Amino acid sequence: MKERRSVAAFNTTSTLPVPNFLEQRLRGGAARNLTGFASGEFDRLLDEARTTRDDAARADLLARAQRIARDESGLIVWGFSDANDAISTSVRGLRAAPPNSHDWARFDRVTPA
Repeated sequence: MKERRSVAAFNTTSTLPVPNFLEQRLRGGAARNLTGFASGEFDRLLDEARTTRDDAARADLLARAQRIARDESGLIVWGFSDANDAISTSVRGLRAAPPNSHDWARFDRVTPA
């Protein structure tokens, strides 16, 4: 078993897409990598996923990276938050988008009705 420096948990990452979370929180040497986790294989999978155009192949690479993170990183996933978002009929400019996507909660597009 690899030596782990610490254990960390995050509770304010709900707006990060999965690839961004993995890059910012678990990539070796990342500024927000609080566990000190470092894995060449994990970083390689992230790099390959970032340059893979095929959605299914990219999802597989990210799933493999997440399994490594689960098994070796020291980051504890204790739960997932549920979010229900709604907007008033007096707000215009927001459009439906999957949570944790780059189009989600784009309040810069909002205009009053």
